[in-house]
Amino acid sequence: MGFAEAFTLNKARESADIVFRRLKGGRSFDLEFADFLRERAAIEERYAAELSRLGKRVLSVERDVLSLSAQLWDVLMVSAEETAKEHTSFAQVVSKTEAKLRSRGDVDPEWRKLNTRQKCSNSQRMSRINAQSSTA
Repeated sequence: MGFAEAFTLNKARESADIVFRRLKGGRSFDLEFADFLRERAAIEERYAAELSRLGKRVLSVERDVLSLSAQLWDVLMVSAEETAKEHTSFAQVVSKTEAKLRSRGDVDPEWRKLNTRQKCSNSQRMSRINAQSSTA
């Protein structure tokens, strides 16, 4: 049953369970997406470090031998450094987004309620199982 249909049921418990499962699925997606972002940030940081290293490369030949190619070399080195800085900035933004996704369950009061409901729900289930096993 879909999310919207959950609100048309006349059974509060079933409706709440459907909504809860959807929210739990959303939280799982947040964490999976956060994993992706963590990996992406690491890739961007490595790429930025390599570009920066490349941008600091020193020519092994005299510049006057290169003629016009020396200007091209300079442009390439500056471009590598600038691109490295952009990738470093992007990696920082991605890392901040990843951290927000991971902490949302702890910081956002609505997600905290969801976590509390899950803990209560699990406790209630365990109580029912214990009660059933003791009567059997």
